[in-house]
Amino acid sequence: MMRLLLLVACCSLAAAEWREATAKTGKHAGRPYYWDTETKERRWDRPEGFSDDAGAPQGAQIADELAEPITGYAQCSTTKGEFVLALYESWAPRGVARFKELVQAEFLTDVAVFRCVKGFMCQFGIVADNDAMMKWDGSPIKDDPNVGIRVKRGYIAFAGSGPNSRAAQMFIANHHGAETKENTLGDAAWEVPFGRVLDPSMDDVVGSWFTGYGDVYAGGAMSDPNLAKFDTAILEKGREGIENTYGDLTFINSCKLVSVKQFEGSEL
Repeated sequence: MMRLLLLVACCSLAAAEWREATAKTGKHAGRPYYWDTETKERRWDRPEGFSDDAGAPQGAQIADELAEPITGYAQCSTTKGEFVLALYESWAPRGVARFKELVQAEFLTDVAVFRCVKGFMCQFGIVADNDAMMKWDGSPIKDDPNVGIRVKRGYIAFAGSGPNSRAAQMFIANHHGAETKENTLGDAAWEVPFGRVLDPSMDDVVGSWFTGYGDVYAGGAMSDPNLAKFDTAILEKGREGIENTYGDLTFINSCKLVSVKQFEGSEL
């Protein structure tokens, strides 16, 4: 069964190898547990010496992220039109590198935007190819130093579940103001943004993605009970099966990388 990562708050660790996570499926869904990164041991009781206060790795703080150089672009075709991403290596070099790997491997092809919540964010990155999913989900990248960039509307970041957990799933924020969940996204090192959707494609394309199915529960089920086996349906049926059952979901058809030089002077 594919592991479904959700944007749940996890704690940073002290020098010990223990990390905190949350059970996603089964009878213990939603229950926190602790696992050792070296031995893969899991335990339900709190290990001795575990600390909630270690904090994320910090880097030199960026005062104006939009003044940082754009190091590349990505054009993504969806069922609602095409959007363009600007990538910033100074924000999150490992995040940009992983995103490029996924695009070059054609991982972001026929991908459902399975979690799209109005005023919060839209998440994607689960595919029907189980081998591909296991390859990328099973090789998470290390956290980027937090350089003080909060996730704002149109920013894209990976959906991690704790330290060094970013793998294949990512989200685009679609909130508008400080009164929303904006102030919590981007604080953790596994939520550092690595790019942003350029206007007008944020409003015209991403802003039109379907949000009627609501949020997801910790167990991996949509708040709409009709989507309770959504991730299983992806594995078994792929895009055609999902579209036949949940026709309003937005799909990312494909993405391609565009260099800064190629992008200059183009009309996108």
